[in-house]
Amino acid sequence: MDAPIPAPAACEVRSVIKFLNAQGTAPIVIYRQLCQVYDPNVMSKQMWEVLDQSSYSPDLAPSVFHLFEPLKKHLGGKRFNADTAVQQTVMTWLQGLDADFFYGGIDALVYRLNKCLYKRGDYIEK
Repeated sequence: MDAPIPAPAACEVRSVIKFLNAQGTAPIVIYRQLCQVYDPNVMSKQMWEVLDQSSYSPDLAPSVFHLFEPLKKHLGGKRFNADTAVQQTVMTWLQGLDADFFYGGIDALVYRLNKCLYKRGDYIEK
């Protein structure tokens, strides 16, 4: 194998990541390929621009909101005598959910995150 590229431009690395991502390459595979071609420190903090935004983002914070409506329907009309009974009911409900339910929530979060990043923080619809 050839020697790693010593100091790639950040835009070059980002372009490679976008290209591989568009091809459906898994993130860990992208990372490994970048480390082989460039060097193991290619993903260092010096490579990336940190966006100036508040720590609270209304589009990104509610990553578990997709749980609330179905949970509300599940618990609707039930009465509990103790907190532990509520906790056990919720845990049983969560454990019974299909994996696709959680994938849907993650997909929605990724969509909101991309929306925020591509609009550079100016993502709130007016």
